[in-house]
Amino acid sequence: MKAHQRVVRELRANLPDPLLKEKRKQAKDFSRARVEQISYDVAKNVILRNEYLGSMGSASHCFGLYFGEYLASVVCFGSTAGTKVAASVCGPEHAGKVTVLVRGATEHWAHEHSASYLIPRACDLMAAKGKPIIVAYSDPAGGEVGTIYSAVNFVYTGLTGGTEVFITPDGKRHNTRQIHGLTRDRRNGGLRYVRSRAEQKQLLIKQGCKFEKVSGKHRYVHFAGDRRARKSLRKALKWKVVQQYPKR
Repeated sequence: MKAHQRVVRELRANLPDPLLKEKRKQAKDFSRARVEQISYDVAKNVILRNEYLGSMGSASHCFGLYFGEYLASVVCFGSTAGTKVAASVCGPEHAGKVTVLVRGATEHWAHEHSASYLIPRACDLMAAKGKPIIVAYSDPAGGEVGTIYSAVNFVYTGLTGGTEVFITPDGKRHNTRQIHGLTRDRRNGGLRYVRSRAEQKQLLIKQGCKFEKVSGKHRYVHFAGDRRARKSLRKALKWKVVQQYPKR
């Protein structure tokens, strides 16, 4: 099974693009490459064209790889699914240092090693922001095994347990952990409503959402930044390390 993003890239490669020749010329090697933080909206344009989940998740920090003036690859970091997950990685004392690589996508014309060039550099930039522990997931439902993470030396910690997702009428998939955030509306500085989780789930069903069970995801961890700090955090890792990386 091909990864969803590979299928999308192959399809997009057949679309007309008057700048395609110039883009490929710029991206033939990394002499014109640079990595920088980009806005949420700029990242969103690339992610939503390629990401099978059709959303930005909890993305709060986004970075892009440029070849000249052309944005070729994007990676976004966000929060874990609750404080317990963050504390479970390297212990409660390091919970505030954890971030999740929530989204990533690369354009079809980019250099074949664009993602492996961008990810470690973006992780180092997150380490500079006080988030040196990076967790990443790959979803078998999207044809993913996490090959890119093994390529850039993330530590593989096995499969997570299965979970439940809800699918909105427009086809977007959301983890049911997001339901809690929908049970309260605090916009404009006030509490407009409070619902129980069960009430919110029934409301989503009435709105046309469908719920389904999904298998677990492959889970990876990376330690970025200063060498001494990386070594210390690696020793503090609580999750079991699996030596054999998954294969397609």
